[in-house]
Amino acid sequence: MLDTTPDILALISDDEARQRMELFLRNPNRQSLHPSDIEQLDRAIITAHRASALPDATEVHEYLKQDARWSESSAERVYNHINVGKLILDLQRRM
Repeated sequence: MLDTTPDILALISDDEARQRMELFLRNPNRQSLHPSDIEQLDRAIITAHRASALPDATEVHEYLKQDARWSESSAERVYNHINVGKLILDLQRRM
């Protein structure tokens, strides 16, 4: 079966947001989601959201599980974090 999962970084059109996500993904302990890892992820989410370049959380989740070989629980935590962050940033934008 052919893997059709897109490279997650290719889904982020903004250069700064892509670099921030890449920093998060390159951290060797990223699956532990230490507070400093969460901060890196938050910075990537905020930067991508500002640039209207935030990838769909489902695509990120699938990428982390299939391509990056993350555990389901770690990928799910990132998925949830992206969704909550997006909701908060959308609300802030509307205020």
